[in-house]
Formats: sequence, structure tokens, C-alpha cells
Amino acid sequence: MDIQHKFVGRENIVEEIIEKWPYIQLFEIYGIRSVGKSRLANHLLKQLQELKLMTSNAVWVDLKNCVQIKDAFWPILMRLELVDQGYNAKFLAEKVKSKVQSSPSSFVIVFDNAEDILDNGLEDVFVSICAIMLENKQIKIIVTSTTYLNFEETSAKYRIDLPFLTEAEALELMKSAAPSVDFGPYAKDIVSSCTGLPLALLIVASELEQDASKLLTPADMVELLMKCRVKVLSDPMFPSEDQIGYVYLSFIRRLSERLQQDLTVLNYIPGSFNIQQATEILGQSSEEEVAEEIILPIARRHMVESTDVNGRFDIHGMLRDCLSEYIVIRNLPEIRKRFCRIFSELLIKMHDKFETNRFQEAVICFNLERQNFRKLFKDVLHSTDETYPMFIHVAMSATENILHYCIGSEGLCFFDHCLTLTQNFKRRRDEAYIHKAYGSAFTNVIGNLVKGEKHYRKALDILLETKTRDYHLAETYQRIGWNLGIQGKTVDALGCLEKAMEIETELGMTLENLILQTIASKAIFTTHLWDFKEAEKLHFENLRRRRLVFKTDNHPYIGSVMNNIGLMYERMGNMDEAYKYFREGLDIKKATNANEKAIIISQKNVAHCLTRMGRYDEAMMEMNEAMKMLEKFPGLYEEARAIVTDGKARIYMHMRDYHRAIPMLKQAIKIRKDLSPENINTVENIVLYAKACFHLAKYSEAKENIEKVLEMQPRLSKTHPREFCV
Repeated sequence: MDIQHKFVGRENIVEEIIEKWPYIQLFEIYGIRSVGKSRLANHLLKQLQELKLMTSNAVWVDLKNCVQIKDAFWPILMRLELVDQGYNAKFLAEKVKSKVQSSPSSFVIVFDNAEDILDNGLEDVFVSICAIMLENKQIKIIVTSTTYLNFEETSAKYRIDLPFLTEAEALELMKSAAPSVDFGPYAKDIVSSCTGLPLALLIVASELEQDASKLLTPADMVELLMKCRVKVLSDPMFPSEDQIGYVYLSFIRRLSERLQQDLTVLNYIPGSFNIQQATEILGQSSEEEVAEEIILPIARRHMVESTDVNGRFDIHGMLRDCLSEYIVIRNLPEIRKRFCRIFSELLIKMHDKFETNRFQEAVICFNLERQNFRKLFKDVLHSTDETYPMFIHVAMSATENILHYCIGSEGLCFFDHCLTLTQNFKRRRDEAYIHKAYGSAFTNVIGNLVKGEKHYRKALDILLETKTRDYHLAETYQRIGWNLGIQGKTVDALGCLEKAMEIETELGMTLENLILQTIASKAIFTTHLWDFKEAEKLHFENLRRRRLVFKTDNHPYIGSVMNNIGLMYERMGNMDEAYKYFREGLDIKKATNANEKAIIISQKNVAHCLTRMGRYDEAMMEMNEAMKMLEKFPGLYEEARAIVTDGKARIYMHMRDYHRAIPMLKQAIKIRKDLSPENINTVENIVLYAKACFHLAKYSEAKENIEKVLEMQPRLSKTHPREFCV
């Protein structure tokens, strides 16, 4: 199909081949099926002729379905006007070599689809006849294949692994094949779904271009490709060789039955994987044997590719779809169990590393395994007696960092199913652990503090039934304390944190992360009560212990401690010290790849100091950068979203640009009212909104909002007696 359209992209590859053409005899072009190997060879020949580097037409030999090596010689013999006298292939190769010797110009042979030679057991003899012909320096050979061929004995050779089209190249090809179609904002989504495969792009372009009724729009195509990509790209109206499903299924069927099943099992891992993970999910014991007998044979055929220097492999997206669509995994429950074991153990190891000075390893791992961890969370739907403990352990380890890096908004479904499992298995304490984890998801990731508190309270009620003062009870008190504190219920928060500290001390904790979190939380909320002497003591004790644990300041948690100390100095009115600690905290967080929410909190505080200094442009740059980060997480971090809109509003208020401050304040108030209606930050935003209205002579609106605050004043004065706005 692609031969009918103009050649797009791969210019650098064509240039490299042309540059090497005078002194290289053998050019090997490899790549996955339908990536454009034949098209590249065809275009290359045209370029060579235009540049007069090739004076006569090449001999094109299609080796598809070639079962006898002599079959490959017919086009060559016809071109050279030689007669096949029934001799063997090597004799014919010698005849070709001799005949070309007397020719005044170079003689170019293209062997297309050479993978069929290997599949029919003809690789050795094919390689040997190529070697014979290449003894004549006037002969040049171009080979295209999905499978690597062994040309080790040939010296003057150049190998190309043909990549997928880039986004720009794919867009150009698709638009050139469908010139009358207005792709609008959907072009990039279609290109992404086609994964850089020319055949897929041309099928989509053809479908849209030939739809005379225009009932099928680019928007429809995006939706169809997301729901059933293989079926859309395998329209039976096209010839079989132009149907992605047929092309890739026949590609897969070239493997032995055992390798087909092994590849299908590896496909159960949705992201990239290493040899150890492949060995475990395949139920094998030897990594060396898996590498030699499974990974290398399928990698040689471009069915898996090496993704980086860390020894990881991946299966191309279109091939994954075909494996899922056409080949059934035998013993699926066992494969699920292996997958669950592999990635639950890995996730828990990474959780433990995050609390140490090896946190960067954890961040790298989370980024590498993100797809695999997300599938782990979805596989809770298939939990059994054997996998139940694994999922509960994962939920108990689902701290803010894991929620941030791995789960995303779909994490709530994971906790829902875990809760159902604990109730089905009648595991009361497990139910408490899940409520505790669920509370953290709502509090720290979703940003819904009221729902977070509700789950924490349920966990606490269950744990108090057991009358056991253990780690889980202490952690639950600590998390409730944090939740209440950021809701603005400072006194209640400190009461819970004190209970947590008592249990932690009883358990002999000194440098464990839990007690350090409790100390940090107490320091923050003691600052809110203006008890600076006690707050300062707690902040610097926390910093001292954190440094003992990490033995360096280069850790996101140290960045958070610096930020919190900055908050204390800001309350004390020492803006120079506040800015120093805010800036240091932000720099540490950025340098250590802290999660986006942590960075945004520091950016807001730095921006606030810059605003107070009159450096409005710098302050707004920090807030705009923070808002851009939040765009990556729709539906998450609502409190952080309120923090950023609040920060931008305060900059506009200082600039006396009240018209632009008002919509920012409205947005911040709306978010905060939904999350925690009487949070002190909500009240501050309402007061600022009233001020903005006053300056714009909207007196009735200003009065209405001040009355709202006055109505809350008796309740707020109990928890925030010294807050200026109260």
C-alpha cells in the first residue's frame, strides 16, 4: 500500500547509505514487519540512479515464500542472460560473479523479505552464495529482513535497524495520503495510536480519504483506535497484506508454538521488563537459558527490542494488540499470580528504599515500572486466596510517593476492591489498613480532606477495638493529625499527634520515618499556634534526625523540612530567613526529583516571598511553572491547585490588579470549600476576595463575604485564636 504514496522521512538513513555506497558492498536493512524496509530500499535505488551512482536498474528478488535457494536466482539469471543448467546454487553464484566481472558497471541485487530464507532453513547456503558473489567488487547487495542474518564472514557491510517514523514524519505521511481530510486537533492522537508504522498510517488515511459521506471523522477515528485498534486497522475490504491483524499474526506465527506462547506470556507485562522478570513470569529458573532460548530468538526477529542500557526489553504496541487479540494465554490464573508476586515484591522494596538515602533508585524504578505497577493495581480484580496477602501488603505500602508515581486517579478503584476483599475474607484488621491507605489517597493525592478524615476515622475505630498499641495505631493517629491540621483544626490535630508520639516512644522509635513525620507535623501545627519557641525546637530536631538517617541534605524529605522551617520564620516576620529556607527547600526538591506536589508547595512559598519583595514577575513565573506541572494530573492534587491559584491571586492583590485577582480567588475558594469548608486558608481567601471587591467598589459583595467570615468567627477563634484574618 505505501508504495503508492510519496516517500517520507528516513533522510538521514538514505544519506548515510549514499555516503558509504562507494566502499560498502553489503547493506542489511532490518526492522519489524511493515516498518518500511522495502519502501526504503526502493527509494534508495531511485536516489542512487538520480546521483548516477548506479547506472543500470537493480535486480529485485522477492524471497517471500522462497523454499529453494535456486528460486532466488531466476531474476538474476534472466538479467544476465544466463541459463540455469541445473547446477547447484553455489555454482550459479560463481557464474554470476564471473559474468558481472566482464561488465563495465556495478551490479546491484536487492533481496527483499529475506526472513523467509531463515524460516525455511536456508540461511547458511544463502549467506554463502552472497559471500561468493561479493568476491566480485562490482556486485552490491541490499538485504531487507525482519530477522537478523549471519553475515559475519563478510567484511564490507553496513547494517541498519530501521526505526519507526517520528511524529513529524508520521504526520507528513498521513496528511499526504489524505489531502482532503481536515485532521484538526486529532492528527497527533491518530499518529500516536499508529505508533510510527507507515502501513497503519496509510490505512487510517485511506479510510478517512475514501469516506465520501464524511460520516467518519478524525475524532471518530481517534475513539475507534483507542477502543479496538487492531480491528480498525484490519478492514477485510483491504487485501490481506494491507491488514495489520493479518500481517502481524502471520509474523507471530513464524515462531515455534512454544515461542508464540512465551511471547504471549511476556506480553502480560504491559511495560518494559528485564531478564529476571521475564524468567520469573515464564516460570523458568535460569536467566541465561531464558536469554539464549527465548529473548534472543524473538529479539532477532524484532518482536522485542532492547529499550536502554539497563538490559530492559519491550514489545511493540501494535504487536502487543495482536497478541492480546489472537493468542490466548494458557493457564492465565498462574501467570497473573506470578505477575502479582514479581511486582508487589518490587514495589514494596522500592517503598522501603524511598525512606533511605537510596531514594533516587526508587524514583528511577517507579518511572521504569509505572505501567507494570498500574497493572498490578488493576489486577486486584482477579485476587485469589494466594494473591490476597500480596495486595493487602501493597495497599499498606501505598504511601504518598507510591500513589504519586504509580497509581494515578485509578488508584481509588484499587482501594475500593481491597476493601471489598477484606470484608469478603472477614479480615477486620486488614480492613483498617485499607481505610488508612484510602485516607492517605484522599488526603495527599486527591486532595479531599473530609473524605480522607472519614477513612482514617474508620481505621482508628477498628484498631481501637483490638486494644493493641502498635505501629498501625500510631500511624493512624499521625495521619489523622496531619489531615486535621491541614483542614485547619490545629488543636485537634496536635492532640492526635501527641497520641501518636506516645505510642512511637513506647515502641522505641527514634529515627524511623513514622516518628520523624510526627515530629514534622507537630512542628508545623505548633507554628500555626504561634508557639515559635517549641516549633523551632521541633523543626531543628527533625532536621538533625533526618540528616542522621540520610547522611546528606540531598533528599526530598530534607527539602520539605527546609520549607517548613521557612514557614515558621515567615510567621515570625523574619522574611530574609524565610526566603533563604524556602529557596533552599525548593532547590533540594528540584535537584532530587521530588514529586510535583512537593515542588509546588515550595514554589508557592518562594513566590509569596518574592511578592513581598515586589519581584512580581519572578513570583508569577514560579506560579505559572507550578500550574503547568498540575496540568499533567487532571483530577489529582486539588489542594495543590488551590495553593497555586491562591498564590497567583496574592500576586495580583499586591500589584493592585483586582480584576485579575478576583477570578483566581473565586477558583481557590471553590476548590477549598469542596475539600474543607472552614479551612483557615479558605477563610483567608474569602477575606482577600472581600478586599478586592471593596477596591473595585463592589461594596455589597464585599459586605456579603465579610458576613460569611464573621459567621464562622466563633468556631475559628477556638482553633486559630491568633490568626490575623480571624
